[in-house]
Amino acid sequence: MYEIELKAHVYDKAALTEKLNSFAEYRGNVSKYDSYWKQPPLFSLLSAKKSGETGTVIRIRIEKSDTEKNPLRTLVTCKRKQRIAGSGTDSGKSPLEVNEEHEFTVSDATAFENLIINAGFSPFLTKSKECSQWVYEDILIELCAVDGLGDFLEAEILRETGSDTDAARIKLEKLFEKCGIPLEQIEPMYYSELLAIKNKKS
Repeated sequence: MYEIELKAHVYDKAALTEKLNSFAEYRGNVSKYDSYWKQPPLFSLLSAKKSGETGTVIRIRIEKSDTEKNPLRTLVTCKRKQRIAGSGTDSGKSPLEVNEEHEFTVSDATAFENLIINAGFSPFLTKSKECSQWVYEDILIELCAVDGLGDFLEAEILRETGSDTDAARIKLEKLFEKCGIPLEQIEPMYYSELLAIKNKKS
């Protein structure tokens, strides 16, 4: 499964919430605590074959929801990330994230961490965010407060393949325009890059 996503900085959370409630279906709130694990350098280098790819990353997410029957769950996601159109400057296209994902749940996060440590993985990043969720057509929308980074609007479309990115990009851009968010506010960097910059400055 491929997750095609755009995200943008949000500077008026209350106004955006009101706008989203006017046309999208509200799905509730969810807290997400993520730890990211990477391959040993040699394997990571060999797996990042395409320009813009990061190689395989494992994310362990502790997720708490206020709406689901099972409000607490641990999700493991194997991600291969690719950024399309880079910074989005020369092409005039928004910087799109295309993530190939394989996801499953585990009952014991610590046991799974021990397993991948023995396989040579090591943690390199943690991220915490509080999200309100909406659905509009086939788009999952999340208004997120990311710890240390501020507020963001994330919009994603799931596809079986990662080939039809142009149509998805246009649909996501139209959603941002519908929300009153200028495309100039779209963030081209991954959260991991933003957090690395922040941590370097602090």
